Amino acid sequence: MCGFIIIKANKIDNNLKKTFLSSLKFLKHRGPDKTSYKIIKNTLIGFNRLSINNILTGDQPLTSACGKYIVVFNGEIINYKTLSKKIKKHLNTEVETILDYYLLYKEKCVDYFRGFFSLVIFDTQKQSIFAAVDKMNIKPLYYSYSSLDKKLILTSDYSHLSKFKINKLDINIEALRDFICLGRSLGGSTIYSNIFELQGGQTLNYEPKKGLKIKNYWKPFKKIIKEDISLKKYSEKFKELFFKVNNLWKIAETKISLTLSNGVDSNLINLAFKNNNIKLKKFHIIESKDRIDDKNLIKEKINYQLILNELKKFTIKNKNPFVLANAGSASLFQLYRKINKSKIKVSFTGEGADEIFGGYDRYIRQNYLLEKKKMNFDSHLIKLYKREIDLFINSQKFEKKNSTIINLKRQIKSVKLISKENKNKILEFDQLTWLPMLLRKHDAIGMNYSIEVRPLFLDEEIVEFANNLNTKFKFDKENGKLILKQTLFKFFKKNFYDKKKLGTKSLISIIFNDKKKLDYMKKSIFNSKFVNKFFKVSYLKRNEVFSMQNSIFLWRLFILSIMFKSQKQ
Repeated sequence: MCGFIIIKANKIDNNLKKTFLSSLKFLKHRGPDKTSYKIIKNTLIGFNRLSINNILTGDQPLTSACGKYIVVFNGEIINYKTLSKKIKKHLNTEVETILDYYLLYKEKCVDYFRGFFSLVIFDTQKQSIFAAVDKMNIKPLYYSYSSLDKKLILTSDYSHLSKFKINKLDINIEALRDFICLGRSLGGSTIYSNIFELQGGQTLNYEPKKGLKIKNYWKPFKKIIKEDISLKKYSEKFKELFFKVNNLWKIAETKISLTLSNGVDSNLINLAFKNNNIKLKKFHIIESKDRIDDKNLIKEKINYQLILNELKKFTIKNKNPFVLANAGSASLFQLYRKINKSKIKVSFTGEGADEIFGGYDRYIRQNYLLEKKKMNFDSHLIKLYKREIDLFINSQKFEKKNSTIINLKRQIKSVKLISKENKNKILEFDQLTWLPMLLRKHDAIGMNYSIEVRPLFLDEEIVEFANNLNTKFKFDKENGKLILKQTLFKFFKKNFYDKKKLGTKSLISIIFNDKKKLDYMKKSIFNSKFVNKFFKVSYLKRNEVFSMQNSIFLWRLFILSIMFKSQKQ
């Protein structure tokens, strides 16, 4: 819905103001419809708007009637009309609702908000700041704080911080290790040591005298209901809930769309839209042999060269490598580009269903390692990502080889899990670490083309339903997402147990089968100052190392080499 930046400092000079305006311009792709900003004493608040709801009345930053509070907000509060009725007020916009509920409940206001959001409220009298993100971390909020000069920066996208050198930025070695080995960020870290991401269900409070304080207001798996009814009954419950949620999340004064893969998740969303008589455009990037029988589907044949070109431009601009930790996501560049060219601002995705309903094949192996092999949770993850970890150990040159495993285990243990059952531990860890990476991918690439991406399965009611579900209805020794497949089969007569969704080839496999593209990749990695600083290029050049079987590891180095091509590290 938007991109914002807030800078609070001891002093706002002309240079900082100039940098602020440059950053705001840089974030224009996140909100191309309108740019506005306010300067209050030593605080700069800027906002770029993508108009989806309340098009005529939803401008930001918004100041409260009393003049004390200023708010910026990214996302959708899908229950704001219900909330306004509860306090017997006629509130025209979501941002007005946020202000009124903050006036009534202060930081507890987030307990009432349903949807996907990041928000910042500035108290002009106390010079304090309150910020929060939604429970599932759908909308990003990054922050950087220097206790020495009392400079606090909050933003929807941190890539401009490196471009405009607002703060000195050093590479976060732990995040670099996590990226290469695990493909995910742990604990809200970014690739830079002094930039952090507010995690799902967290709030941030800043007061000039007290500094910064981060708190959790919600965690997944906090409540586990041991109700055990039949799969049939659960399917009925899920169908009813899903149709209700679909109707809530559809709110938009603009055209909406769906990325359709013909798999379980997108098919369920499509069927729910049909049930609720909601019209939408459907998009699919196809291989030559793909077939989806849907007359309302907009299809486009995949163009790998176009994707590679778009990826390079995006990666140079964007400084978050976790967005592109997996080469399989590269087709999103063509997909969201097509949606943008169709003049559509909102797109629904089935992202998140795997993490809450147990859809990945690797979950079966993980459970085997935990149950049959009696491994500790951190040890089983080391085993799962052994190839990437071994390659990292042998190629890196910034830590002792025997330290890597110790450091990774320490990082994994720092993610405090509530779940007791192994299956739920697997899902909880992914919801806290893997899922945010996927959501950043959709947010960053989607907003690169001014598209707001809505992951319907991450509605808080659906998440709580899934997390309370008996694990035997999530995944077993052979299949995942059992309840979703059962729902499709029972109510829509579609059997998805043996059906594979229609995807595209991984970009890395295309690169390895094209000499020109492969040469470009090798040159990018081998000549990268960044890669040469942290890794042994002589080792990477070995034939047994630079091979398709090590493609995940090599892809991540490739992304880093492009990302820091024009930047000295």
